[in-house]
Amino acid sequence: MRTPSVLLISDCERFETQADQLIRHVRQTLVNGGAQVRVMLPDTAPQPMAGDVAASDAVIVVSRERNRSYSGTIKTLLDSLDVRTTSGKPFALISYGESRPAATAVDHLRVVVSALGGVPLPADVCMALKAVGSAGASVVDGAAADSIASLVGELLSYSRRAGPGTPRTGPERRPRAVTSTTRTGFEPAAQVDGKVYEGIALAVAYIKENYRDQSLSLDAVANAVYMSRYHFSRKFRQETGRRFIDYLIMLRMTEARKLLLQTNCTVTAISAEVGYRDLSNFERSFKKLYGTQPSQYRQRYARPAPERHRELIQLRQFESEPPVRRPA
Repeated sequence: MRTPSVLLISDCERFETQADQLIRHVRQTLVNGGAQVRVMLPDTAPQPMAGDVAASDAVIVVSRERNRSYSGTIKTLLDSLDVRTTSGKPFALISYGESRPAATAVDHLRVVVSALGGVPLPADVCMALKAVGSAGASVVDGAAADSIASLVGELLSYSRRAGPGTPRTGPERRPRAVTSTTRTGFEPAAQVDGKVYEGIALAVAYIKENYRDQSLSLDAVANAVYMSRYHFSRKFRQETGRRFIDYLIMLRMTEARKLLLQTNCTVTAISAEVGYRDLSNFERSFKKLYGTQPSQYRQRYARPAPERHRELIQLRQFESEPPVRRPA
């Protein structure tokens, strides 16, 4: 198993005992996970050189919360980077403060990292310094240590999958061309100059493969394509012209209509088959989209007729079209 190289960037000053202990703990967790680690603090290097970031497989940013956002020191460090060295590179984000930091601190970091073409991991850590010991060996309480270990594990797993010398192609990169197909109204819309973000193309394929899963959620899909929840939600709507939940409902209802027309399954069974835990929720969604209850829809097309034939053709056309293909 290859040894990933991780650059740990922080605004911690060494005289800040608890913050310094936190950095030591994060570093040791990385080393225990099999990583080579370089720590970059304000007193060791005021700005990371492009070569330091380019030579690393991944980056961890540890920032003190300042006014519900990340610190000015980290802002200066990130401003010194450019997309040529950060594009597709995984970033793990940790914020700390005297009390539990607000989620807005890491949310702001996500926006900046994404603008640099980096891939912020779906998970993050927001912790209070009171969870860190003040002297001796690094001591972090159980819950905080578990969160850090989980974040580091995800970062190293992503880094190893990339492989040595592999060009960075993280799912939040700039848009690349995707071959388009005949549209049905259910496919991603509003493509700009025939392009779509690779992460969204992968997400569409993932949703089509898993929409029957009752536990499928926005968070699950965002994790699958290595995008933050906020960034995925915003980018999905921008690229497809609809919200994630609306697209998921469309897929489920298309399958439900097909089953109503072609099988004798009960409405309850069909509801479960297409991913609904609750029958009333299924019937409510169906009526909202089509103006009728599922049982009434089935009765309308009970006998062979031109209308039923056309309805089946429409559904089969949608099913036969492949997901948006991953860019070559």
